[in-house]
Amino acid sequence: MFQPTSTSLWNGIADRAKELNVNLITINGERIGDNVDFNYNSNILYKFINKTNIDGIITWASSIGTYISKDELKAFHDSYKPIPTITLSIIIDGYPSILVDNYNSMKNQITHLVKDHGYKKIGFIRGPENYYYAEERLRAYKDALSENGINIEEELITEPSLFNVNTGIKAVSYFIDELKLKPKKDIDAIVGVSDEIAIITLKELQNRGIKIPQEIALVGFNNNLNCKTVNPALTSIDIYFHNLGKIAVEKLIELINGNTIDDITVVPSKIYYRESCGCVNKAYTEINYDFNEKNRKENIINDFLSNREYFISEIKEVFLNFFPDDTSQILSIEFIDKFFEDIKNKNNDIFINYFRKLLISHSNIRFDFFNWESIITKFYNLINSLKISDCHDMLYFQQIIHQSRITIQIVIDYYFIKEKIDNQNKTYKLLDLGQYVTTNLEINDLVKTLNNGLQNLNIEGCYIFIYEDEKNLLKKINNVFAYDSKSNRNNRVFKMKKGEYIPEKLLKMKESLSLVVMSLYFKTRNIGYIIYKHTSANSTFYHSLKGQISSCLESIITINKLRESQKNRIDLYENIKEKNNQLNETMKALWGEMELAKKLQTTILPERINIPGYKIDAFLIPAEEIKGAFYDIIDINEDSYWINIGDVTGKGVTVGLILMMIQTCNINTIMHNPEINPDDMLNTINKVLYYSINDRLKLNNSLTSCYIKFNKNGDFYHSGLHEKILIFRADKNEVEEINTFGAAVGVREDIFDFISVDNFKLNKNDLILLYTKGLILMKEDQDKKKSMDQLKELLKNYSSNEPDFIIAKIVEELYEFKNIQTDDIALVLLKKE
Repeated sequence: MFQPTSTSLWNGIADRAKELNVNLITINGERIGDNVDFNYNSNILYKFINKTNIDGIITWASSIGTYISKDELKAFHDSYKPIPTITLSIIIDGYPSILVDNYNSMKNQITHLVKDHGYKKIGFIRGPENYYYAEERLRAYKDALSENGINIEEELITEPSLFNVNTGIKAVSYFIDELKLKPKKDIDAIVGVSDEIAIITLKELQNRGIKIPQEIALVGFNNNLNCKTVNPALTSIDIYFHNLGKIAVEKLIELINGNTIDDITVVPSKIYYRESCGCVNKAYTEINYDFNEKNRKENIINDFLSNREYFISEIKEVFLNFFPDDTSQILSIEFIDKFFEDIKNKNNDIFINYFRKLLISHSNIRFDFFNWESIITKFYNLINSLKISDCHDMLYFQQIIHQSRITIQIVIDYYFIKEKIDNQNKTYKLLDLGQYVTTNLEINDLVKTLNNGLQNLNIEGCYIFIYEDEKNLLKKINNVFAYDSKSNRNNRVFKMKKGEYIPEKLLKMKESLSLVVMSLYFKTRNIGYIIYKHTSANSTFYHSLKGQISSCLESIITINKLRESQKNRIDLYENIKEKNNQLNETMKALWGEMELAKKLQTTILPERINIPGYKIDAFLIPAEEIKGAFYDIIDINEDSYWINIGDVTGKGVTVGLILMMIQTCNINTIMHNPEINPDDMLNTINKVLYYSINDRLKLNNSLTSCYIKFNKNGDFYHSGLHEKILIFRADKNEVEEINTFGAAVGVREDIFDFISVDNFKLNKNDLILLYTKGLILMKEDQDKKKSMDQLKELLKNYSSNEPDFIIAKIVEELYEFKNIQTDDIALVLLKKE
């Protein structure tokens, strides 16, 4: 739903549903069988569809069925019988289908590469093996080569791969590194099965110094917005997903009304030739300059009138490339008549003002502005065919053409700048809202936060539903939040009937609705779902916000369970005073609670993470009563990585709650601001924890905390007060100590004036050891300096070993307690490869 192609399809469906005044409910499930990042949690939403609340179904079947067989996909659709159903982009027996012309358009694109540019060594980057249209595009590639007399070289076809950026990078490595193909000699063009893959391929080739299209030409498929923003612009095939979505709505309504429709409807595609394949845009190359003075005509107005109908029909042919027939007819008549009115009155403001309004009312950032250039070029050629002899008329006409092209550029600049500013402002608002959302510890606080922040994102309506029974999710559902910018229903939640998933009262509102249903989940826990009223809001905000709300609800659920557990513990403690015979049972409950605190401390630790360029291991030993030592390793984007290590004052379950807040804040802050520096990160986390610990929880806990940001090249940046950082330098065979500076976190609201950023670099085989104070105070009767010296000696002695072995030896040789462990111990060790 949030990729350019699927967004175009979705917008087409939503636009036509609104035009026809019907309710649209978008169930944002995932591909069946997709287990990446716990995506399968979203597929419970498919169970919401039944004949009591849905009149007809449009399924993007080719996407839903990427990872399953055709029989499994048919069984999925059969489960919704007898609801009228239309499938998109793939044929399923027994269901009408709306298809896009993948085969012929791809075949024509390959033929263009061969015949118009002379390419013969053409590589092909495949998509998923079970994805119908990926295989159709491959078949078209092979057939086009065969029909043009070119042998199919199987080695020039990559292995089947998923639709993601890694596929493009791996393809370049396969062609250039593995096969050792020489650009322009062994391979002169590459066909990407999708734009997403082709664009990453283009960038990877350029990173290697390979020129596009001079050394390797490149084409894609889908014609998404990014095709026009890369340099050179990408030649691609527009399969008019927006139009496909509109047609699907029209066909489904016919089906619902009992009418018979065609089993298969094919929506034509179009190739957009751009610079990446070696073409120059036709809007410039098709201009017909005719300077022949012979048979020039003087009366341009009469000639224009006599050719009016012809001109309208010719201009309409260009409009039809991107507007429906009825709109094209209206616009072509207006376009020609406004020009005639202009030349008749010798007032070029008439046409230019009309043209400016036309651009603004029918264009946006997703529109290919070269379409308007094509119209102006066509118009220029039509007028030039009149063979105007009067030089004043000719100059006047050329002035209009020139001003029209300038107007196009002005509108392009306007839309790009406006869209950029709007998205930037909304992104800041979303980040601000997200910071508050993720720190809420009560449902009521979350409700207040959302009520105050949603209208700033142009979200018209938002409704949150929670599964009350974790074992039987659909048994009982509660609507805990309701927001509607157009009514006074805020916080007046719907009472859900058994088997009701989308409130009937919501669907019976007077105006037609476009609703988006998304799953709320956190890893393996399915929490509930959220329904948005879709308006002009950026749809990617829906995804970001539902992720923040999911994290918040996960924290609330966990904290409520802990609070309930604490309440039980208090009740048991009171009973001890009255019933001494229950002492043993009560003590067990208390120890069970402490085990819960330990479990909380350890289960929030990150799983083993593989970071390019490093070997890494980490270890945590909780004390009998947890004291608050922690570490966090964050791997969200490929450009930088984070380590956070620290110590929370206090002990027990309260410390566990604070540790969970720290981890949640870390992930959300870095996810929504990946460029943040360690000092800004520390200051942001401090504000959140100060507010949560002091104002919300009424506690006086604080912590030492050090944030380290680093990259695969060995550049490290750190900020925050904690224990010394130990670095073993392999080239000198010695251990270096780096002091940390700053202020305790959670004591004051703003610590920015007390913190700074320092840096260092790791070279090959260098080690960095991070630890909490419990490690150097492990041995009884030994001061801190002696423990530090022993720790440095151990690090030096075992430096040639793997990180897990080094940590094991450190713990083994320092872990010599005479009684019990009195403090938590956390260690993180990295080795530069």
